[in-house]
Amino acid sequence: MTSAPSADDESLQLTLQLGDQPETHIRPETHIYVASALTALEPKDLSVLSGRCEIIDRTIVETTAAAGTPWQVHLPVLWSAPRPEDQRPPQEIYELNRSHVRRASGLVLLGDHGGSLGAGQEFAWAVARRLPVLVILGPGTTMSRQIAGTPAQMCVRNAANDEELRRVVSQWIAEWAPAVESRARSGRGERIIAIRAAERLGGAFDTSADSIEAVSAVAGLTPERVTELCEPEALLDGSVSELIALSRALGLEAGEALNPFPIPELSSSQRSGLATAAEEYDWNRQLILQVESRARLELAKGGVRRLPLASVQDWVTFARSLDLP
Repeated sequence: MTSAPSADDESLQLTLQLGDQPETHIRPETHIYVASALTALEPKDLSVLSGRCEIIDRTIVETTAAAGTPWQVHLPVLWSAPRPEDQRPPQEIYELNRSHVRRASGLVLLGDHGGSLGAGQEFAWAVARRLPVLVILGPGTTMSRQIAGTPAQMCVRNAANDEELRRVVSQWIAEWAPAVESRARSGRGERIIAIRAAERLGGAFDTSADSIEAVSAVAGLTPERVTELCEPEALLDGSVSELIALSRALGLEAGEALNPFPIPELSSSQRSGLATAAEEYDWNRQLILQVESRARLELAKGGVRRLPLASVQDWVTFARSLDLP
């Protein structure tokens, strides 16, 4: 069968080393992705939009450089706009733009010249990754009610001319820089979890007798999507439904893929002590479940070392330490 791709050992080691260090020691690069309509534009409109995107680029770089560390900006209008001489296949454009959204810690959506399927997809990717979003409405542009109603970290502003565009972008940076830079930092820890999950899925592939086509059929996903979901970055913006479907197709529980170290069950003596404590102290069902859940989490973390949780008094002491209602 076709093996799922695994994370590069050197990249994995570097990521784990970075993740073990305090955030104050490392300042990750902050990337902004600028989405806009591209495909349906006439050459004249594309030229105008390109100029506005470049204003956004310069404003972001100059404003953040003045504050100490310039942010990086990716402009699809320069790298993937459909020009006659560009013969790259659709899959390559998809992979290019998605890889940049995955590196981004913020999204600027320029709403000039009507709607765009591609920009809408990039907006959805950004929301899935919890990125702060700035939506800029150009002259005569009406905001989609669906976009306006999206529960996201989103700021919507109007910019009829170049000067207003510079002001809007500068104000967004001033107000949202902490959230954008925080997203850049938090992405490191998330990627470590995703690497472990990808390794777990890859290991299940390697030990499975089924082909990737068979796994794909059971999961209801294309083989290309299955292969992609075995990459750490893809897992971070994949849906829970996809993870559940792929995990089940591989004989795993979804939680097992995300956490290869399962939460331990209570031993028989610990369960007996909990049952006796609950009966003697008249604990209701909700309290029993809460105490049991917290005890298992503490055992997984290596906590409650001084309490074997075998006696009634152990459980009463532990329950009181939780400050439950």
